[in-house]
Amino acid sequence: MMLTEDFTQLTINASRIGQSATGMYVYARAMAECIARLVPGARLVTTRKFGEVNGLEMEYVPGILGIETKVSRLRPLLWYFYSKFSFRTRGDAIISPTHHAIPGTMRQIITIHDLRPYYNPDSIMQQVYFRYLLPRTAKHLDGILTVSQLVKKEICEVYGVPAEKVHVVGNVVDLSRFSPLSQTPKSGGEYLLVIGANWNHKNIEALIDHCDLWSRRFRLKILCNNPQYRQFLSDRAAQMEITERVEFIARVPEEELITLYQQAAALVHPSLNEGFGLPLYEAIACGIPVLASDLEVFRENLGDVPIYFNLQDDSSWATAFATLDHRADLQSRIDRGLLLVEKFSADAMCRQLTAALQAVWPQLQMRA
Repeated sequence: MMLTEDFTQLTINASRIGQSATGMYVYARAMAECIARLVPGARLVTTRKFGEVNGLEMEYVPGILGIETKVSRLRPLLWYFYSKFSFRTRGDAIISPTHHAIPGTMRQIITIHDLRPYYNPDSIMQQVYFRYLLPRTAKHLDGILTVSQLVKKEICEVYGVPAEKVHVVGNVVDLSRFSPLSQTPKSGGEYLLVIGANWNHKNIEALIDHCDLWSRRFRLKILCNNPQYRQFLSDRAAQMEITERVEFIARVPEEELITLYQQAAALVHPSLNEGFGLPLYEAIACGIPVLASDLEVFRENLGDVPIYFNLQDDSSWATAFATLDHRADLQSRIDRGLLLVEKFSADAMCRQLTAALQAVWPQLQMRA
């Protein structure tokens, strides 16, 4: 891909990426690596936590601007003023792997992963942005990326954006790393796993409340980096008298994360709302069963591979956990899942991104 004279430079705005191993980080990394192969001289603006990407000119912003699990009223304001007055656009075409648009910049594409903050924001600042600022901004952007057809439909309906302006570019699972164990772990999969329990909408308290379905047979490991939510869940476990059956884990290296997946009896994901749900794909790639709330976005991409349950129906929860005893059914789901996740490779994402760039900026000359 070459830039025409209408474009000074293509810049990837990943300035809000502060954490690794999150869905947004994985998406941003895949986007940056794809553009590095396609666009000579492209620039990446991000925090130092993101790390370098070969083939991209790097520019680092202060780390305090990045998104963290602890909700902050100050950080979004700091980012706004930094991006408005210090972000070197130089007439660039800007593409962002997050929903953060550079103020006053006309030629840009952003990514809206989901509209959960529109309905259930983590802070007043997030509510103001998604309900009042983002709708106005969306109408003036060159294009919008999102991760599923469901979210595309929501963006068009809620923000009044034409469908042709929104392009689906799915997230990525690194199948060279996330893969099944060659043999059954000696532990026998004695624990259930929860990944990414950093926000209230993940709804992990519902899993704790249904402990009668699992606590006698399984322990529960919860990967949670948010101190406030972790304390809330810990208190909930104490109320249910299962403290000794619940283990909280903070940030772990990717290799340890993969091992947690591989040796688990199942991943449980009782989320209220998702745009994509990367932990489900990673768990499926690691060859373990997935129990998930029955959300349309999961059925869109994962079909009947997960074991679904209705959050409002106790009997549905019970049926889902009983399915863990049906080895033939589980193996069939695992086998189908391993084939399905191949559609979410980095190459597949890059093809979707390339098509989106061609549609939004046809003046870009694409390199084979």
